[in-house]
Amino acid sequence: MDLESTRWVFVLMLLVTVTSNSLFRMSSSATKITGLRQNLIHRDSLQSPFYTPNVTDHDRMRQAARRSIARHQYFRSALDGYYPAGGTRSPATLELEYIMKVGIGTPQKDFFFIIDSGSDMMWTVCKHGESVSSARFPIYDPAASSSYQTIGCNETLCKDTNSSCTTDCFYGVRYRDGTFSNGILAYETFTFEWDQSIKNNFTFDDSTHNNSLPSIDRNIDTRITNGQVVLPIDKIGFGCSILDTNPGFTSSGVVGFGGGPLSLISQLSSRLPKKFAYCLPNNGTGVILMGDYADIKIPGIKLTPIYQLPFLDTLYFLNLEDISVGSQRIGLPPGIFDPSQEKKKLFIDSGSALTFLDRIAYDPLVKILVDSTKKLWTPDPLKQFNLCYWSEDRSGDVTGFPDITFHFKGEADWRVDPKNLFAKTDPLTTCFMLIPTDSLSIFGNLMQRNMGVEYDLVNERLVFAPADCTKI
Repeated sequence: MDLESTRWVFVLMLLVTVTSNSLFRMSSSATKITGLRQNLIHRDSLQSPFYTPNVTDHDRMRQAARRSIARHQYFRSALDGYYPAGGTRSPATLELEYIMKVGIGTPQKDFFFIIDSGSDMMWTVCKHGESVSSARFPIYDPAASSSYQTIGCNETLCKDTNSSCTTDCFYGVRYRDGTFSNGILAYETFTFEWDQSIKNNFTFDDSTHNNSLPSIDRNIDTRITNGQVVLPIDKIGFGCSILDTNPGFTSSGVVGFGGGPLSLISQLSSRLPKKFAYCLPNNGTGVILMGDYADIKIPGIKLTPIYQLPFLDTLYFLNLEDISVGSQRIGLPPGIFDPSQEKKKLFIDSGSALTFLDRIAYDPLVKILVDSTKKLWTPDPLKQFNLCYWSEDRSGDVTGFPDITFHFKGEADWRVDPKNLFAKTDPLTTCFMLIPTDSLSIFGNLMQRNMGVEYDLVNERLVFAPADCTKI
């Protein structure tokens, strides 16, 4: 080989080496993450595995109301100090509003889970002989996974669930609608979808939103499975439910986002910042983000404290100071919804479609609303809603209705558009989606549509701002 050829070979080898090293560095740095993003699917949307085409939109709204009312009844009992005997605190029913797809095990298998900010327990139905062979959803088989590992009695997650553990760490979750989940606590690898080409947080930086984060382990790597980039996270504690009968579950299980130690967001807090956010557009599909990706950086953000009560640390309580109907305030007594006082209580919830409001706020709100509109108001013929009106407009047009603004502590004003306050319940009836209560108040997800909502548990605050949820 002559001198000129040797020189070109050397240059080519040098270029290959430099390029390979650069690609390796890019690949290595790209796979280190500080957050997660998952798509949310409304149970009644076309993308849902539970979608029933022969059910009308009016029927779906009635079903959502029924689920919300059952859920409120459970939480009302929980606040009064009643819990089902022998069970972990849990939502009222497994028929909640939003689901997400998660992979479990090694090799992974995908399952659809209900998400719930009002519960801590994360569990899935497990294969146990032939007892669940008739289930309408995929069943997780621990024997087919090399990463399945039972949790010992002396481990923290077991102590938080079962103080009388002797051999295996058993748990029990009982629901108000008669369904239940009993089984064994275990560790498993959970795998989340990942796409670096999409936006991973709420865009448009706002320098007024300052984040103080603890020192955490950011060492999570991606891998490619069946052509899809995914994020496997090992040793996540969950309940492996062994059912002797199939009580009619419509999903593979529940992922809790509550404030207790068993929830997914609490278990990930050693690897990601302890925060999560979601955005729910009007079409019923959305997104949930965890860790740094949950940071809301949109103009017009509002911040209000989150309160977690010692006897009910699962729920996220807020301090509601007043409400406006249009420009007219109802004039709530000062401190009436202060969670630190023994008065009224209100928490924000992803699992309830409807909002439940204590009569001390509901009654004056409705009076102003009725007086300010010229509608033929009528009781709900099915007695689910307290305030409805007749309308020959089958589209449910709410032109002329005022906005309603919830004034939370810290001058955090949450304005609710009329289209998120009313819904058609039959072709000629439109109903107000707020329900009066003499007990616990719940800020439901219909009023959270097209709002970026961040639960910043590092700084104990709720961050929110109007957002186009279809573009996040």
